Amino acid sequence: MKRTIPIVLAVLVAGGSAPIAHAGDVSYYGIIKSQRYQQTVSTPPTALLSNAFAFNAFVIATTNLAVTNATVKAPAPSATPTRTLVSRLIGGDWQYDEQFNTANALDTAYPTATLTSYTFTISATNDGVRSASANFFLASSPPTPQISNLSAAQHIDTTANFTLAWNPLNGSGLDIVQVTILGAASNVVFASPVPFSSNALNGASTALVIPAYALPAGRQLSGHLTIGKPGFPNTTSYPGATGIGALARDTEFPLATLPPLPPRLEVLSRRAAPFVVGFTGESNRNYLLQGSANLSNWLDVRLTNSPTGSGVITDHLSNVFPQRFYRIQVLP
Repeated sequence: MKRTIPIVLAVLVAGGSAPIAHAGDVSYYGIIKSQRYQQTVSTPPTALLSNAFAFNAFVIATTNLAVTNATVKAPAPSATPTRTLVSRLIGGDWQYDEQFNTANALDTAYPTATLTSYTFTISATNDGVRSASANFFLASSPPTPQISNLSAAQHIDTTANFTLAWNPLNGSGLDIVQVTILGAASNVVFASPVPFSSNALNGASTALVIPAYALPAGRQLSGHLTIGKPGFPNTTSYPGATGIGALARDTEFPLATLPPLPPRLEVLSRRAAPFVVGFTGESNRNYLLQGSANLSNWLDVRLTNSPTGSGVITDHLSNVFPQRFYRIQVLP
């Protein structure tokens, strides 16, 4: 099956240098060469058997519809024809992706020589047609990302924070690290902060806290941990835009979330109030019992955390109501 790096990753790798103020129709453009791995619970990251190498070209517009067309041409000695980028976000994100089975095939089609330039031709709404260049100048190969607590990631309790951890990447703050988690049909359900934004990951990061309720419960998910080593940026070829070349490695890994066990309620005393309510659920789980006289207005009765997962609660407020309904909520 054909595998591709999530588009979010490719776009975020564009930010391969310190933040630069942008003006005009294009903020970033560039090229990425990546190698892809797959990690399982029982095996370390291993290269994919097919489509293990990839080339990606991108143009990121400052606003939607600011770019109307974009192409990229590889430098000599490559005989690769001019490639046309495809719009992914209503003219705001333009991409070209191509996969290869071997590193030699990738390097033949898209050389990494530092003194040769990839030529972009970008048709912009206000800037007109611009020619810009990017290369892999001073870009170095990153290490292979490896999740260090993958076993725990097969039993994620979505009602609590989960810390996803990985082996040290031995990088710096200039490196780009991105975590992306995909659900059905490769839809992105969670991603780490945009590089160079507040709390963004970098080459020195070794963990990421996934907040409670950020992931869907009871699902088999696919995660990606990607590190990109950017080269020296080009800020003069297209004034106001930054051109970048980066080498990247991406490790795909499985995750699984637990379905929350719905608690069960039972009214143990049907005589005159106060009513006694019993509940059964999960051990060491926070539950909030609420009561209502009309199924519209609910009042808290008791917040409880039972080490056995069950308990009995006396509702002393039931004395003042002619009828009483109960519900119980699961809390983080």
